Amino acid sequence: MQFKIGFLAVLVLLVNAVFAQLVPFDFDDKTFKSVMEAAMNSDKQEGKKILYQEDAPDYRSNGEGDSPQSLFDHLPRDPALSTFLDILMQVDDVLQLMNDPYAEPKFTLFAPTNTAFKAYISNSDNRATLYSEDGFKNFLLCHIVPHGKYSIKDLEKAKKLETATSGRSISVHYNWITGITLDKKAKVDSNFIDAMNGIAYKIDHVLEQAK
Repeated sequence: MQFKIGFLAVLVLLVNAVFAQLVPFDFDDKTFKSVMEAAMNSDKQEGKKILYQEDAPDYRSNGEGDSPQSLFDHLPRDPALSTFLDILMQVDDVLQLMNDPYAEPKFTLFAPTNTAFKAYISNSDNRATLYSEDGFKNFLLCHIVPHGKYSIKDLEKAKKLETATSGRSISVHYNWITGITLDKKAKVDSNFIDAMNGIAYKIDHVLEQAK
């Protein structure tokens, strides 16, 4: 609709200019093409404004807030987690957990950002671990705490968290200046993502898998 309106507006201006000046106007194919491109570019620029808006409504919501939301409904909205989501999409059973709003027990997820992944895979040993058999699944499990939704206050009080990987725990340290740190290096972003089945925090380092 915006494209049609833009095109018609440009066309009307051109016609008015011709009659107002009483001079011949050659509306050839080249001119027509330029008008079309201008209108289309305007339409595309309008569309870009709606991408990744922080206050965008949930795409599954009916506007009344009664549609149950899983973490997987929320995570794709953050472009900083696109690499994490790429891995998640390749591990079906973990994806089902993330996508099930009624999953029990509820869980806490620590999701490394794209920047964290870039630093992590710059090391050849880390790449080998990640791309090994079951590497993606093992990676995901050691970033999940399957013992409830830990709030910021809960994390500040915690000393250790047991992950979904047997024998793999995460150390937790809190400082009122630097905030919450996992395994002495991963900073926890306090802007959490809350959903019916769990809560997620972005972190700036990848947590090492169990050796």
